[in-house]
Amino acid sequence: MIKKSKRQAIYAAVFSAFEHLELEHGYFVGWCDQPHVASVLNTFTYHVFFHDQDADDLKETGRLYLAWGGDGNLIVRVLQEHGLSVEWDGFDDHRILVTGP
Repeated sequence: MIKKSKRQAIYAAVFSAFEHLELEHGYFVGWCDQPHVASVLNTFTYHVFFHDQDADDLKETGRLYLAWGGDGNLIVRVLQEHGLSVEWDGFDDHRILVTGP
């Protein structure tokens, strides 16, 4: 389990990046509970979010996977501009991984 302070720092930076994506680019952003994921995917073309299992992974490993749709390069750039370390292989069907602040 990672330290609470690191987890809080990741969440703060992620939500700051989410706010930017929502306000500047019109993305649906945030946390989404598992039963509503299909609804988000069917409703919003531009989205980036995580769900309970991802939050649990962050708590245990310090890594947060993000589901997304839209412009992956834009999402990665905005996350990095908000101080996050990010891994993504460039494939539209692969999730974006936040590895730390």
